Amino acid sequence: ITAEAKADFETFFQVYFGDNPTATPIDFMEGDVVTHIYPSIGTYQVKVVALSGGVATTELIQSVTISDPILLPIDFESPTLNYNFTDFGGATTTIINNPVSGAGNTSAKVGKVVRQIASEVYAGAHITLSSPIDFSTLKKIKMKSFSPTSGIKVIMKLENSTNSSINIESQQINTVANAWEDLIFDFTSVNTANSYDRVVIFFNFGVAGNGSSYYFDKIEQSSGTPV
Repeated sequence: ITAEAKADFETFFQVYFGDNPTATPIDFMEGDVVTHIYPSIGTYQVKVVALSGGVATTELIQSVTISDPILLPIDFESPTLNYNFTDFGGATTTIINNPVSGAGNTSAKVGKVVRQIASEVYAGAHITLSSPIDFSTLKKIKMKSFSPTSGIKVIMKLENSTNSSINIESQQINTVANAWEDLIFDFTSVNTANSYDRVVIFFNFGVAGNGSSYYFDKIEQSSGTPV
């Protein structure tokens, strides 16, 4: 955040940013802009004190909420983000250490979906973004995928979180087993007048669950060329 202040008859200001109770306040003058980076999300009490040439002071305390929005790209590497997936149909999603780091994906963290035994053919998970996806330039979404079998149907569906009837989906058939690959979902037909802020992922769509695990990572907008 940035802080600046004005007051009548002040000599200088001091600001306390509220994340460290023992921190020395930062001195600044009227017209200065002071910048501070918080190490984690949360709500902090920011206090600015105006000091005069004598004993008189005045202060203002303001509550400031620091957030870390969930936006594309999603790579699971942020220590502060809450990657809160909602499961349905018998799927279970967690964020784990990359079990197959190396060729195709060196990320430390990835998403894991387990389609439990006898889970529904539509079992999957979704995450709601902090803001709608901007389709003004890039209209495809790339996702790294790892599956124990090849030839399965992987679907990405985009929805409006307040009106799920506003949606668009794209599907791909994966081509390799037990290896990372880039799947590119084509949304070039998207209606840009609509808002899409929910990403829904289905692995092995149309087949009942058998307990298999699927991994995914780096959900990002793309021009459409795998790398």
